[in-house]
Amino acid sequence: MLSPWAFSELEKLYSNYSFYWDNIKFQLVINWGGLTQAVISSYDTSGPFYKEIDGEIYKAIAGFNDDGIFAPIKLPISLRFSGEANIHSQINAIKKSLFDLFFVSNLGVPGILDFYSAEITLGDKAEKLSLSRFYFEESLSFKMQGMFPYANCYSLKESKTWFEKLNISQKIESDLPIERAIFSLLHICMMKLDISMVTWIFHALESIYGTNSGRGFNDMSSQIFFLLKIPERKQKSFKKKLRELNDLRSSFVHGGYKVPHPLNDDINEQIYELTNFGVVLIICSLQQLMKNNWSGLKVSEVYEGNMCEHS
Repeated sequence: MLSPWAFSELEKLYSNYSFYWDNIKFQLVINWGGLTQAVISSYDTSGPFYKEIDGEIYKAIAGFNDDGIFAPIKLPISLRFSGEANIHSQINAIKKSLFDLFFVSNLGVPGILDFYSAEITLGDKAEKLSLSRFYFEESLSFKMQGMFPYANCYSLKESKTWFEKLNISQKIESDLPIERAIFSLLHICMMKLDISMVTWIFHALESIYGTNSGRGFNDMSSQIFFLLKIPERKQKSFKKKLRELNDLRSSFVHGGYKVPHPLNDDINEQIYELTNFGVVLIICSLQQLMKNNWSGLKVSEVYEGNMCEHS
């Protein structure tokens, strides 16, 4: 369960802020009161987020209405802008801002915000975000399960400052490796579990670690060991799992994968475990870049000749 302090910091950082979209300056004012109060209330078993059913107390994922139906939490947003912006541009400006907010918040405190069922309503227009925090939560749960790598919690101010230094808040098409990695992760957060996710995973990893598509497995492993400071005793098992993930990608892209019928909705446990591992690896790698105040890795190779000895 997330602590109220994280939401308090979130409220301070993102209650009133400005950004540019389509060369128009927007100001977004978000009233976090409903969500912050909901988090505080979620600790009170006698509060609105618990319900007694057949003598047992159950935790709800959202508040209950009087008729027992889950009630959505509403965040009133005020949008101001200079110049002219049609309704489509306004909605896209809000969406891009909330995508950035989702990434920054969950990178700093994994699992703090979930926009999977979130919907933006502006006038008679409505847009869904469909951004799930699932893999960010998984990155924290790896630590409790004794798995490696795993994510940690950081100051939201730290993640916001790092993201702002990347200067990609107006970008919708990636040019730099770090942009490709972040955008790939956002694509993954919008997907349901599917084998095709493995291509997005390696698109992100190869962007972070600067390796060519389908090649440089050993180079990638070495860079991951360096960035994530993987203990030597864990490197063999880690590399084995990374190899299995790479083999899964190869079988899907180059052939060999046993393609199921679209009606086969059985979850393949191996695919589930390997894709979870891959996405968590992306999140942990981005966290380490943030922690080190880096935008990527640079590998240099130096060749030197041996001087002849004087006789």
